[in-house]
Amino acid sequence: MLRRAEQGGHKNRIRFQESDIEQLPFGEKEFDVVLCQFGLMFAPGRKRCFQEIYRVLKPQGSFAAAVWGTAEQNAGCAGILQILNEYLPPRVEGQPSMFELGTPKLLEGELQSVGFRDYKEILMEVIFHHKSADEAWIAWKNNGPAGVALSQLDKGKQKDVEKKIRKHGSKYKTKSKTIEMPAKALLFSAKRGFETLQL
Repeated sequence: MLRRAEQGGHKNRIRFQESDIEQLPFGEKEFDVVLCQFGLMFAPGRKRCFQEIYRVLKPQGSFAAAVWGTAEQNAGCAGILQILNEYLPPRVEGQPSMFELGTPKLLEGELQSVGFRDYKEILMEVIFHHKSADEAWIAWKNNGPAGVALSQLDKGKQKDVEKKIRKHGSKYKTKSKTIEMPAKALLFSAKRGFETLQL
């Protein structure tokens, strides 16, 4: 993100600050808008996360986010993670999964419970385009969760995983030899309510 901001000439207009989503280092009612792109799935305490976002928003401020749809709606990506999971220790009980927030209306009740209103959501189709099978493999192995998982394996197992993922990716090869893997993302928004006047 920082690199993109610099390339776009916005380095002096945007400030980047790494922080814990469950303990945001900002004051109350500081922001008009809070955005989160494909990060909520990894928040251990989602209610606490929503409470913090609500806290830093101004009255009638907007919260919008994108999460991945269900595993069934993202068979390509889910298949890659399934291959990786064959080589990793079992997932710890309660550990968030990449696709668990994709169920329609799942988040509406959670957001309303901390005060958000005017919930809206849409399901958007995404296509991962890669010019070749090699380019697809480079993208997959450098992707966040997949990259972390691969780094935990020895060289031999990494080769096995590469072979299986390339085979899985070949299902999405076009006549022109590109890889086009369909996916679905759930986009939603909600607003912090009006403040109650104390008369």
